[in-house]
Amino acid sequence: MFTIGSNPAATTIKPVSTKVPTQTVTTNYMTTLTTNMTSTAPNMEIIINNITKMTTEAMSTMMSPTTSMTKITTSATTTASTTTTTSETSQSVVSGRNDIVSELRPDVGEFGDFQDYEYCPEGSWAYGFRQRVEFFQFTRDDTALNAIRLHCRKHDGTITGNISSFEGYWGSWSNSAYCGDVNGVYMFYAAFKIEDYRGPSIDDTSANDFRSQCWNGTVVSNNALHASNGNMFGTWKRSDACNKGSAICGISSKFDKPQGEGYDDTAMNGAFFKCCSL
Repeated sequence: MFTIGSNPAATTIKPVSTKVPTQTVTTNYMTTLTTNMTSTAPNMEIIINNITKMTTEAMSTMMSPTTSMTKITTSATTTASTTTTTSETSQSVVSGRNDIVSELRPDVGEFGDFQDYEYCPEGSWAYGFRQRVEFFQFTRDDTALNAIRLHCRKHDGTITGNISSFEGYWGSWSNSAYCGDVNGVYMFYAAFKIEDYRGPSIDDTSANDFRSQCWNGTVVSNNALHASNGNMFGTWKRSDACNKGSAICGISSKFDKPQGEGYDDTAMNGAFFKCCSL
């Protein structure tokens, strides 16, 4: 684990004194939620889906005395979509590449630490991703975005595996979003939807969503690469993109580790990416 010192966002760690018990957050949450939702103009379909999700999957757990103050942890193995076509078997972690040309540093949240980089195997680049997001938790502690998992492939279309840097703790995995069926097209762009720090008595979520875009090193695809399960809070922040002739090949997630029962968790605060020559 390390922190990249040259970037201010990477070195700002949330003071212990600003972490507040969930009980305090709960008493303020519903009032502040209205303001937050109004200012960010959320998609009402997302809100309805989140409420439905919470009602059908978590209500019984919330009613249990032993779990009323414990976050609902959803295993990726039980919530991952069955429609995903990418093989996600375990692989050896690749800790470096010899063709790295730059680092993407989009704006990220202010809490947590950057994890060790993971890389696509040599000769492959990211051509798609999934994201793990915790749905809206009503008056309970929200964390929103928890992890991003990149899918890697070679120029000839051979799939080489998946990388994530950190898998997170809470939420469900989305379906995979891909650059397309054309070989030689990869992700080169990164941007996060971030909820800014709201104060010591209000529930923070930090990163809520992620999006990318694809190219072959020169020609950009028309559509943004975007998963379907992003959460509603925050605004899209400053993006970053690889140089011409390169694409995303590595990821280092910035993650705010669990703060303990009764305290405010923000989980994933964003990520930096490495670009490798195509």
